[in-house]
Amino acid sequence: MADEGHEVASHTWDHKILTGLEPEEIREELERPNEEMERLTGRRPTLMRPSQGRTNGTVHDICRELDMAQILWSVTAKDYKTNDSALIQKRGSSTR
Repeated sequence: MADEGHEVASHTWDHKILTGLEPEEIREELERPNEEMERLTGRRPTLMRPSQGRTNGTVHDICRELDMAQILWSVTAKDYKTNDSALIQKRGSSTR
């Protein structure tokens, strides 16, 4: 993906809810995938999406410290609640 020019972003290492962690644990959840992605692609991620979109001031500050921007969303199809692709599509299109 990186070789094709796509941006490769982080989604944490273990998909932990960052807002429930101590600052050093948040750094570990963010730094570990960054180091591995940099090793694999030659580029360090600058974007991340926190698990379940849960964030707070501490997560924000640590992301800035690591030169990362948090990416969230404004629409959800609640695809985690069903396997019904027609329902997911309907939910996604009805909120635009």
